[in-house]
Amino acid sequence: MNTLLLAIKRMLICRHCHCHLHSLHRFYGFHRLRKFRRPDQCSMEKSCLSSCRFEFKAGFTLIELLVVISIISVLIAILLPVLGKAREATKTVQCFSNQRQLGIASHAYLQDSEGDFQRYEDLVTREKWHELLLKMDMVGDGQLFFCPNRNVAPIVAPATTELDSSIPSGFISYGINMDFSYDFLGGFWRPTNLDDIRQPVTTILALDAINTTAEPWGSYIAYPYNRSAGNKGTVRHPNNSCNVLWVDGHASMIIASEELYLYTDEALTSFVHDPNYWDRN
Repeated sequence: MNTLLLAIKRMLICRHCHCHLHSLHRFYGFHRLRKFRRPDQCSMEKSCLSSCRFEFKAGFTLIELLVVISIISVLIAILLPVLGKAREATKTVQCFSNQRQLGIASHAYLQDSEGDFQRYEDLVTREKWHELLLKMDMVGDGQLFFCPNRNVAPIVAPATTELDSSIPSGFISYGINMDFSYDFLGGFWRPTNLDDIRQPVTTILALDAINTTAEPWGSYIAYPYNRSAGNKGTVRHPNNSCNVLWVDGHASMIIASEELYLYTDEALTSFVHDPNYWDRN
């Protein structure tokens, strides 16, 4: 209340003698206002009373307030797209980090398996490659398998075997290169050994993948060609880009003019290209 009275006292003052408005006492009835000087007690001549004007301290006018609101609106309109791009860039960097850590885990697996890469799925137990890494405690709680740019939350699928009762389902963000488990040109199953890969820097190990029959879910596998329906690489980041983990452990971005052209010479290639990024050769 003292603050309010002080504010009123400062706002309503005589232009000539700076005495305070006496009518405030009659209007508010506050005994604290009695100490305010009456205009007829002004130190100036009584002629001051006839020409006395009371001055209000200047505040915001409606026009000024509207101008300020307009400026703030323009600044917000400018900053929001910038903040959105910064947010997307952060998600892309996090995705790269996930893939690099998956690369480290895969190379740790290679040391235990005499250089053999894990199959995308065990033919007997039906254990998926990411479930194997989880079981061997190589990827923590498994959150590395989920890209921050996915528009759905991670899920846990109903148990299909005793091994995956508490393990994320096959709808993860990153699909392993199917050509590591199956020879698409020869038509037979095969294990892939690290020694078989001649160009580890340009051979795909895993990448952003999608299950087109269950969109918008991801996929734990990626076929080495563009499938109209099924599991394949996808663009998930700005500028129609797909993040790729290569056999040597580094991750990079592949940009396509649009998702339809991801499996072209300029982007991911496919298993029928020569050379290509999928085959061990």
